[in-house]
Amino acid sequence: MGKAVNRSRLKALPFFIGLILISVFGGIILAISTPMGMGQINDSTAYIAGARSVLAGTGYSEIWLASNTEPIIHYPPLLSSILALMGVFGLDPARGIRALNIFLYSGNIFLMGILGWRMTSRKLVGVLLALGFTLDGTLLRVHAYAISEPLFILLLISSILLIGRYINNKITHLLVLAGLVTGLTLITRYVGLAVLVTILVTLIIFISTWRKRLGALGIFLLFALPLLLAWIYRNQHLTGMATNRGISWHPISIDNIRFGLTNFIDWLIPIHNTDFNYYLLSASILGLIFCVVLAWTGYTGIMNFIRPPRIPKPNPYAFTTGVFLLIYSGSIIASMSFFDGTTKFQDRILSPIYIALLILFVTLFAWVWITQNMKARVLVSIVVFILFFSSSINYYQVVVKLRQDGLGYTSVRFQKSTIANHIRQLPEKIKIYTNSPPAVYSTTDRSSYIIFLDTELNDSTLKYFSNINYEVHTGEAVLALFGVSMDTINNSVFDQLTDGLKLRVKYGTHMLYDNNPSQ
Repeated sequence: MGKAVNRSRLKALPFFIGLILISVFGGIILAISTPMGMGQINDSTAYIAGARSVLAGTGYSEIWLASNTEPIIHYPPLLSSILALMGVFGLDPARGIRALNIFLYSGNIFLMGILGWRMTSRKLVGVLLALGFTLDGTLLRVHAYAISEPLFILLLISSILLIGRYINNKITHLLVLAGLVTGLTLITRYVGLAVLVTILVTLIIFISTWRKRLGALGIFLLFALPLLLAWIYRNQHLTGMATNRGISWHPISIDNIRFGLTNFIDWLIPIHNTDFNYYLLSASILGLIFCVVLAWTGYTGIMNFIRPPRIPKPNPYAFTTGVFLLIYSGSIIASMSFFDGTTKFQDRILSPIYIALLILFVTLFAWVWITQNMKARVLVSIVVFILFFSSSINYYQVVVKLRQDGLGYTSVRFQKSTIANHIRQLPEKIKIYTNSPPAVYSTTDRSSYIIFLDTELNDSTLKYFSNINYEVHTGEAVLALFGVSMDTINNSVFDQLTDGLKLRVKYGTHMLYDNNPSQ
């Protein structure tokens, strides 16, 4: 028995060595693609500043805002907690996120390979899935930002792996681990609830009796929910709110839908004619995919729940992935419609969908190959070759573009801008009023006071803006405005704020006003 196990391990050794090499290659590519550090957007500021706040002993707080520092409740704490832990050993969170994302990217590639192997019992499929993830330029770009998605992806793949192994082996500690990992997804992104619901559905479908189902559900929830409940209690205790997301109806705009469809077709077909209108094609492909996945998961799920002897069990890994695809997609649509209307169908938001589709595509190709139909095998080989070829070209282009400049606030146009240089030279006592505190903090490490340029003028806001104008006039403050478009702001507010002030610096759509010495 022992010799058989050793022989099995020896046979698997080349597979694991290959996966490690692919993973290391991916990490190296991400490292050389981000010489200026990870790209930073508004969310990045919250995670990095939140970690610095923890290290400074002021708790998980909004230190990028100069007004009364409030506890952070909009952004779950796991990423900032990891960055703070790295900071204990002397690594500043802005640098720590680069090291962490490189590790996460390599880890995600490795786990995708393991998932492909476990899902199909074929090591070649694992290698193909790992390579497919590695050569995905969109996913590389997502990992090049200082955001929570890379960590969420690692936890998502781990959850699918653990619950799939539990379904196959019925080993309790795998269910416990699945619960713990799912709990971590919940404090990484709120949409981790989609992972929680997905696993609950999988357990109900695959476990044979209600007695066993309730037992498994109880164990899973026992380990999945404590971290989320502790986070909610903390928020409620400090701010009186579980989160700062209120419920209101804001339908998804047509422009946002078109933006999402464009991103999807760019991911699916990286090399195509960008002058062509792909909205209809993208919507048709996406609609077809979701209909097929819904029909497959619905039929196999119901049949497996009813359990007639003639119905074979579906693959638990593929089934869980399909259910997640549907639930996650529904979750982000519901979130945009009822909780956060400012969210866009960006690649970072769509990346879990891309990963789920990549897993399902590779599973489908493997299934077709297993049928041993020569025509089907030839067709699959051609499709795989075309996809890998186009992905490789796009991957190279993404790497070249990433190396040219940083992303978001890490870019030269922000870091070396005349506005950032001017703010860095200001005395600490000078206040900074701005419509984008994250831009100020990410480029200068200075906290600032937020102003909203789309606010309606009334007696209260008029007095507030007049006071800001007065402080700038007297030299107590400066006014830094980023990405100003007269089409999207209240011109009356802009006029009130800048009345009589000196436009000291103008850099594209960015402006800095200070006191006018002539007055």
